[in-house]
Amino acid sequence: MRILLLSDINSTHTRKWAAGIASRGHVTGLFTISNPVTDWYSSRNIVVFNSAHGNINTSSVFSILHYRKAAQELNKVIQKFQPDVVHAHYATSYGLIGRWSDFHPFFLSVWGSDLLVFPKKSMLHAGILKKNLRSADRIFSTSKVLMNAVKELTGLDSVIVPFGVDPEKFKPGKGMRVFRDEAIVIGTIKTLEKNYGIDVLINSFELVKNKFPSTDLRLVIGGDGSQRAALELMVAEKRLSDYVVFTGKIPAEEVADYHNAIDIFANLSEYESFGVSVLEASACGKPVVATDTGGLKEVVINGKTGILVPTGDVEETANAFGKLVADSRLRQSMGAEGRQFVMNTYNWNECLDKMIVEYESVKAIPGK
Repeated sequence: MRILLLSDINSTHTRKWAAGIASRGHVTGLFTISNPVTDWYSSRNIVVFNSAHGNINTSSVFSILHYRKAAQELNKVIQKFQPDVVHAHYATSYGLIGRWSDFHPFFLSVWGSDLLVFPKKSMLHAGILKKNLRSADRIFSTSKVLMNAVKELTGLDSVIVPFGVDPEKFKPGKGMRVFRDEAIVIGTIKTLEKNYGIDVLINSFELVKNKFPSTDLRLVIGGDGSQRAALELMVAEKRLSDYVVFTGKIPAEEVADYHNAIDIFANLSEYESFGVSVLEASACGKPVVATDTGGLKEVVINGKTGILVPTGDVEETANAFGKLVADSRLRQSMGAEGRQFVMNTYNWNECLDKMIVEYESVKAIPGK
């Protein structure tokens, strides 16, 4: 088949979907309004169509005109590429461009903030999103949380196809040498922004470190973002700089190595629509401490693959870390259960298979 994806070329999720589809022998095209940072696609024979209206400033009053022009460009790409399916990933920007192309069958995947944040900005934003969703022949959600949100907003059903994790790429291993082998390392890999609870992580680490003064505890904070300088200052003021490492942005090909450098993984987000980083950690055999919110409740089996804690609760988070620090067998058992959970429920190859089946069923979709 000929599959044309509409998506951000620099997203790791886009990269996984496009590479996965191409690996199954389908002719894969990618229309994007972002300028590529690296060339990950040529060697995979993925045909990229980069809009002349790339990196659209969504805060500009003229952004809607740029989207309209991008849709016109997409129509030319469709005539050239002759796709069997057009599939937009992200229901706002790419969903709008896809809707305006008026091509069918048109598939649309919701990712998170496009559904949970965008429609709350105004009635106009909500109206645009509803039209985008209703224009799709099939809607895909990455989690039950998003499936329910689609239903609540539009009354429409959607098919759950998670992002999934490749268990051959993310598996237990030696990992990076960030600290000496004897250390117990708590860590996270997230964008360093306010809503991801990195400040809660640092405060919780301080408490558990004080509780276990004779244990060599360390903290790895993987990722970058606008809050990095403030967080580094916070660590310095707490006199924890000797025990905490900020890695900066981690290349996609090194993420698994960093997961394997961590003994206890943390995701303390205020809200998440899914939780791919949690599944990656679980696939690497790591126990998880995560907030009891949104899609994180779907990717952590509380008491079995990890421990769920109230959002923003420093003491409860520190207590959860303490349980795992004090009990190596618990760390090992939760890690093993987590990997099995990923293998059974979120295996990337099975998620890809599910999407391929949807593509191959397009002949059953009547034209609009």
